[in-house]
Amino acid sequence: MFHKEISSTDMKVLTVASVFLTLPFIFYARDIAHSLRDIAEKR
Repeated sequence: MFHKEISSTDMKVLTVASVFLTLPFIFYARDIAHSLRDIAEKR
């Protein structure tokens, strides 16, 4: 059902867009984790 409604090209574009939208959040979360470690070491 789902694959018949969306072509393979649309599926690839959707996947690439999802990856590019997710990457900044991953790096932001890593920055937060690093900052929390620094704060924990100071205490």
